[in-house]
Amino acid sequence: MTPPVAERRVLELAVSVVNDPMQVEAWYSSDPIAVLGGRTAQTAVAAGDGNEVVSFLLNVLCLERAG
Repeated sequence: MTPPVAERRVLELAVSVVNDPMQVEAWYSSDPIAVLGGRTAQTAVAAGDGNEVVSFLLNVLCLERAG
């Protein structure tokens, strides 16, 4: 998945988790994610690791629906 495609997919999924586009943008660029080695989603996507961020968000969604 190319970084532009990954970024779109990550942002779409993040809106499903947060439901607030302003918070999504802040999360994407600022919040470190432990399972990604403390990188932000934006940094991981730019490094070509968009699939890892997508997997992370899918896991979050699954946990929310199960809980």
